[in-house]
Amino acid sequence: MQPQKGHNKRPFGGTSGHMSKMRKKAKQEIQVEGPRDSALGSAPRSINVEEFAKARSYELNALEVALKNATQFTGAQRVWQTVPRHMRRRAASHNLKRLPQRLRQRALEQIANDTGNPQKAEKPPSRRKIRRCKTVFDDYLRRRVNKGWLETHIWHAKRMRMVNLWGYKLAHHPNDKSFRSAYRAGKYQCIAHDASYFQPIEVIGLQEHIVSVFKHIADPTAPSIASARYVDGTNQGATTIYGSDRFPLGAIAPVTFFWRQEPDEPTLDPQAHKRALWVWVHPAAYSDVHAELTKAAKQSKLASDVEIKALKSELVRFELTGPRSHAILSEVLKVCEESYDKHGGVHTNPAARKTWAALKNLRTPSSLAPGVILSLTIHDPRLSFPPRMSPRAKSITPEEQLAINALLVSWPSGAAVSDIWCPKKRDCLDARPRDGVLDARRAKALIPGTKLIPQPNDCRIPILLVQRDCFSRDAVAASDSESREFTAGWDLIAPKGWGMDLWRQLIYAGARIGGLRERRAQHFESGVPCFPYDYPETLAYRHYAATRRSELQAAHKRRPKSKRPNYDKLGSDSPFEAPFWKLGSAQTGDSSKGIEIVNSGSAPAQAMDTEPSWPAPAVFASARALGLVRRLLASDDFPRTSAEFRHSLQAWLAKKGCGPIRQELESSDVVANALVRVRIELLARGVVGEFGAIYDASQEDYRRWVDRRDQDDLRANLADVELPHQARAIGYLTNGSYSLSTGRGLAIGCCSLGALHQMLQRARSEKRTPETFVLVRGVTGKVYRPAKLTIIA
Repeated sequence: MQPQKGHNKRPFGGTSGHMSKMRKKAKQEIQVEGPRDSALGSAPRSINVEEFAKARSYELNALEVALKNATQFTGAQRVWQTVPRHMRRRAASHNLKRLPQRLRQRALEQIANDTGNPQKAEKPPSRRKIRRCKTVFDDYLRRRVNKGWLETHIWHAKRMRMVNLWGYKLAHHPNDKSFRSAYRAGKYQCIAHDASYFQPIEVIGLQEHIVSVFKHIADPTAPSIASARYVDGTNQGATTIYGSDRFPLGAIAPVTFFWRQEPDEPTLDPQAHKRALWVWVHPAAYSDVHAELTKAAKQSKLASDVEIKALKSELVRFELTGPRSHAILSEVLKVCEESYDKHGGVHTNPAARKTWAALKNLRTPSSLAPGVILSLTIHDPRLSFPPRMSPRAKSITPEEQLAINALLVSWPSGAAVSDIWCPKKRDCLDARPRDGVLDARRAKALIPGTKLIPQPNDCRIPILLVQRDCFSRDAVAASDSESREFTAGWDLIAPKGWGMDLWRQLIYAGARIGGLRERRAQHFESGVPCFPYDYPETLAYRHYAATRRSELQAAHKRRPKSKRPNYDKLGSDSPFEAPFWKLGSAQTGDSSKGIEIVNSGSAPAQAMDTEPSWPAPAVFASARALGLVRRLLASDDFPRTSAEFRHSLQAWLAKKGCGPIRQELESSDVVANALVRVRIELLARGVVGEFGAIYDASQEDYRRWVDRRDQDDLRANLADVELPHQARAIGYLTNGSYSLSTGRGLAIGCCSLGALHQMLQRARSEKRTPETFVLVRGVTGKVYRPAKLTIIA
């Protein structure tokens, strides 16, 4: 029988091993506690930790330093091994820049003391490194040696395609898909364009002396600069500058101008007081206009009495287009309420401030009188950055509407008096605080994001607001009134140095940004010519056309023959430039005149000349001259009406005292070979690009189009028309594309006045509808598209 489990175990207290363990434990306790009667027995059992650590701080610090040196400085651990794991970077031992800045010097010392790897000798710096700029600012100065930069260049260069034009580095178009969005912004919202490359020329002298100078170079058929609507400085005017005593030939460029408005002082003698005039010129013709002004002053023997100064890089100018532009400016511009700034000496205009407050709820600036000028003094725009647009007002009170209507009828006098004309007062950059100073003021605000309150020592900036509509009034008079929204708006003129601050405010307020392409598209949608692209009578257009021709030729030759148009087969003699020189020779029957056409393979092109030699024709674009042109085209006797036309021009020149009788006006060819700017609206599907030709349709072509129009209005193109003789071409196109505003193809070009008269005379005899029926054809196709023609300014 098996014994039960556990019966053979010995009792607990009877084992000798257990008793030995108990005796050993008791002996250890006695050794720790010590004898009861010793000195430690009377010592306290608690200590003060703070006093204990303070008394032994030296030993603790020495221990910490010893432990640290034992790992980092004795070679047991490298510097990059001491970096926390979340901050370690791959290959930090080979590239010290991957280490934190505070550890790089120690790493260099470790590498220098390392005897295992031989040290490489330092290479001498390369020539490129020696010539490299030390700072970013120096690099910017180096890059802008041969070309001018606008104040907003860096902002544009990061977001837009930049091109070299007219001595500037300008933004051409945004990098995103923005063609239709820019159109919607110009029609319903606001689109902004930095037009600071337009620079003014300041003319100072007695009013009668300035008027005498401009008699030699200004268009005599346009309103004079001494007109009552301009001379008081309330409105901006527009005219065309010609060579001295060369009208109607020798056109240089269209310009805008406005006088300095003087305060109402009873002691001021207008006959003895010197006036100032600003002439704003496109950079493509800036030097030519300045030279002609100087030449006209010498010719009038007023070189010592009239001072002509080039104000390049002295002012910035922004173009805001669209109905929302006024609301954005109302939010961005914080107008000063003080009547006088003691620190900067900048006056404020009470009349202008009251006018701006009354226009707070204005829907669109296109409803204002054309070219009105408003002077304001605003606070530093950085104080109120970023702006917050308030919702649109759904309705306004009758009192506010009456105030707006009163301003639309009569603009207040004295609203354009400004200190921006004074060089010392507009140069307010000396008192401009740095951004860091303003950031420190923002940091002290109790609520983050609070706008800074203007202080007495903050800058006050004089600016001008100019209603931009003076060029488009005559051009769009016969078109849809909505097209004025694409060219009407506000021009903001401010002193230099404040361009980027104001630009940033406009962007954050909701304005869309456009480049040169968007600006030209706005003119195109309105049917208004854009300088210099649509001005073939000027030298600036010829230089632009030569540059454009060389670019298109190079792009054409880079493509293989199977992937590029065969212009010889298509019958396009000038596919890279509009051959306006052929219009004069076609009227006289001599096609040998003009520039020689050189055929090279499939890309015929005009001979490359540094300065085109074909004579520039006359173009009549003012409202008064267009009235004579329409009367001439409505007449059946062209020689008689042409003579009356020339006599009327001579009478205007004599009446305004514009120099001697022009010899050019004695010849009848100056009127017959003159060009008239036209707008082409296609009557069927399709579009026609630039360099296309305008043809006089025969009676057979017109009847064929009428038959097809009755069947299908949208497919009434004439694809089977025989290639017409060059003599039937009455004009050429400078721009053409699909118009988003009209929903069909649109183009802008110029026609010969003599050929246009013959076409209209034939159309009236055949009773065509429309009377200005023409055919247009692009350089890359054989389809002739029906269109109607409208004369524009």
